Amino acid sequence: MKKTASILCTLALLTVSSQSFSQDDSSWWRKLFKKETVEEMKTEEQEEKPAPVPQDTVKTSPIDAPVEVVPTVPSMLDRPGKIEVSTPNHFTKLDSTFRKNPPALEGYRIQIYFGDLEKARAIRTGFLNSTKAHPCYLEQNPPSFVVQVGDFRTSLDAHRALEEIKLNYPGALVVPAEIEIPR
Repeated sequence: MKKTASILCTLALLTVSSQSFSQDDSSWWRKLFKKETVEEMKTEEQEEKPAPVPQDTVKTSPIDAPVEVVPTVPSMLDRPGKIEVSTPNHFTKLDSTFRKNPPALEGYRIQIYFGDLEKARAIRTGFLNSTKAHPCYLEQNPPSFVVQVGDFRTSLDAHRALEEIKLNYPGALVVPAEIEIPR
């Protein structure tokens, strides 16, 4: 019984909606397929234009900001083959400050010794005499001293070099450090 009632309601709604949405000959979608003459198109354009607004109801406000005239850049055709680069002064100052004090670069080094100063100097000298493949650094880590090798940007590069260095320095290990910028 409920199923029959719902079907009847659905049919009634479809009948009402199809009657209310029936399209006549002047509907928009029929115009898409209809060939029109120029006169018909002009009359439709005139019908669609909004009515003009009376000028006494339009509010206008004066422009508060002055208009800035930007000079035009000469075209490349005026001066073929010449390129001029002008850098603002504040960019030049930033660049010179960066070159004087470059920022620290985070990377990895291989630590081959940690201990007293005399032995650290001897190990550093021995490493530099045996190979020039990597730079060697002697740094103070109070109260001891550290000998570190290389400037590696990635841990993978440091571990590759570690395999070679471990042959002569079995206690070597990779440590994160501030590295020098490669030349």
